Amino acid sequence: MKIACDEVLTADQLTKLVPVLTAIDDFTPEKGTDALTALDADGVACGYTNPGTGHTVTVSIARPAKPQLTTLKNKAIDDSNVVPTYGVPPKVMGYFTVTGSVGIAEVFTGDYWIVVASKDYIEPGDASQVVADVLGNIAG
Repeated sequence: MKIACDEVLTADQLTKLVPVLTAIDDFTPEKGTDALTALDADGVACGYTNPGTGHTVTVSIARPAKPQLTTLKNKAIDDSNVVPTYGVPPKVMGYFTVTGSVGIAEVFTGDYWIVVASKDYIEPGDASQVVADVLGNIAG
């Protein structure tokens, strides 16, 4: 996938988020995470720090092969709650769940799979602005 982390969320977007996020240089996702799955599917995984909490916000984007994309969609349907405010269904299908202490927003649009995850996200609205910014950046 030909998208850099400074295109996933721009410097300007990071400074306008509440709370403001700081990009993590040379971010490496943890084993077993959706971000690592995205990298395995030739996607991108980016990390950002919330200076207020010290928590990481991970944003990953991939365009997995159709069978894997279908599997990911089915898993989201089974394991998460639908979030229609992330976009207009069926063009944008959004889901949210909390696993352990990490809030995970998953969005499917076209052949893209987008995941935004952080301990700072305890409800769907917490990830809304990041999701909206990422969607706007990949659509442009």
